[in-house]
Amino acid sequence: MFSISLFEQELVHHCSPAFAKLKPANLVCFQKQKFPNFNEDYKKYKKELKKFGIEIEELCSCEKRHLVLVYQKDALEHQLKRPEILKQLIRYGYPDGNLNTQLKILSERLVKTNGFPHEIGLFLGYPLRDVLAFEHYKGEGAKLCGYWKVYFDVENAKKTFDIFDKCRDKFEERLFAGKTLAQLLEMQLMRTA
Repeated sequence: MFSISLFEQELVHHCSPAFAKLKPANLVCFQKQKFPNFNEDYKKYKKELKKFGIEIEELCSCEKRHLVLVYQKDALEHQLKRPEILKQLIRYGYPDGNLNTQLKILSERLVKTNGFPHEIGLFLGYPLRDVLAFEHYKGEGAKLCGYWKVYFDVENAKKTFDIFDKCRDKFEERLFAGKTLAQLLEMQLMRTA
């Protein structure tokens, strides 16, 4: 009988689209009560995932939870260097700089903000128009809610949400069939090679 780590289950459930390179990053929240060994697990998976080009970064922690960003470094760097994205990041006070600096500033803004700063959607690969509309309308009036609040191109967003759901389902199916996260990522690497 195999045993699946709860930490691994949480990563797979929330981060499969980033693992599959369908988006540059995903967020996952670990409740401290549910994950008392968070620090040990975090260090273990940080080291293990790095072998596959995947980084995990604890952005902030509060009394009840740890917020972690899981990302493909190359994909996230590319996302944040897109001229229209970089322009918005500069508007929010991010330097035209490297990823580590940008993540440090995001982390600081998460700590200072009650909720999520608007630009977090840019890190997660959400459409720029939807991120800006969310900011403008203060999260109200979205035409569709799913992985993000959609204000434009609802049909394309529905297709994208479906792709993300199927990706998560496939990863979870294989995880619960006995594959480890490392094996799933190895399979993913072979598929994209």
